[in-house]
Amino acid sequence: MKQSIAIILNITSAIIIADALGIGYKLMIFLFIGAVPFTDVVIPSSQMFALMLILLIIVITRVSYPFVKKYSLRYLTQAKLPAKRLSRV
Repeated sequence: MKQSIAIILNITSAIIIADALGIGYKLMIFLFIGAVPFTDVVIPSSQMFALMLILLIIVITRVSYPFVKKYSLRYLTQAKLPAKRLSRV
């Protein structure tokens, strides 16, 4: 019980600090415009597009990999070894 209260208080304090620094706003500005937080640097739109595309590919791969592995044809049609016909030689 004490550990869960400590975790809840830590999460709450992290949220309050992030809100005070405006991290949510800065993150949205970075994602939409490409302005790097706490600097005057702006990333060009082509590089932001490439970054978003790479992140999207990584997320889709991470989400779909278990399904592809589970239902792949090679996995479903694995050749099983034949039963031994000659038990004595």
